[in-house]
Amino acid sequence: MLLIMSLLVTTLAGAVANTTKEILLTSFDTQSADLAWRVVNDGVMGGRSSSDFNLADGVLTFSGVTNTNGGGFASIRSGLMDFSLAGFTHFALRVRTDGRSYTLLLRPQNQRISYRMDFLTQPGQWQEVVLPIEQFQASWRGRKLNEPPIDPANIEQVGIMISDGRDGDFNFEIDWLQARR
Repeated sequence: MLLIMSLLVTTLAGAVANTTKEILLTSFDTQSADLAWRVVNDGVMGGRSSSDFNLADGVLTFSGVTNTNGGGFASIRSGLMDFSLAGFTHFALRVRTDGRSYTLLLRPQNQRISYRMDFLTQPGQWQEVVLPIEQFQASWRGRKLNEPPIDPANIEQVGIMISDGRDGDFNFEIDWLQARR
């Protein structure tokens, strides 16, 4: 009887977890998960872009300079982790930017390819960006690949990248990052 009760409680807890409409991945404060962000710029391929990020007052600020002579991209990426996003269909983020185009990157477990989706922003105002996971495009070093859609259950890394083909300063602030159903 105890075993049956235990299985019932576990099953009910799983059912409740599977109905959660959204999950906060980070809100960049001390109460939120540390996603172990790191910088990856085009210097890995001989480029000249530079960037860094800063965490302050619950906002991550990613800024720098893109240089299209030799690469033209700058990015920040989370550490590798199991996000446990089975059943989630969208990523949502609240951002304030300079109005340039940015990219959300997703990386599946045990693969070197990434999945990406570009999004436009409005300069100087907070906005919510919602991106359907099924529309992310597989890519390898900026080249599109013909791969099946990414399985949200297998996402192990997220990132923000700028590679809009323009030289110059950029500034991207993010208040929170969520997965949604």
